[in-house]
Amino acid sequence: MKNKSPGYDGICADPIKAACDSLISPLLHILNLSYLKGTVPCEMKLAQVVPLFKKGSPKEICNYRPISRLPLFSKILEKLVHKRLYNYLSAKNV
Repeated sequence: MKNKSPGYDGICADPIKAACDSLISPLLHILNLSYLKGTVPCEMKLAQVVPLFKKGSPKEICNYRPISRLPLFSKILEKLVHKRLYNYLSAKNV
């Protein structure tokens, strides 16, 4: 996962990848708690919303669309939940 736009926390993927061995246990603990409790930590719900220019005149507000920059750990949780949900629904032929 190449992260060129970190979330509000400013954490990029490269340092996390470099420290992966040290971070895996606490990260798994947090993600497993999230699964067990059915909640997401508040810090992982925050996003930095920024305008992204589409085309046309930069002076027109309708020529922009909002994008949400999520924290890196939120993206990891999102991918894991997606994979679990997809596998579950596939197994149930939904």
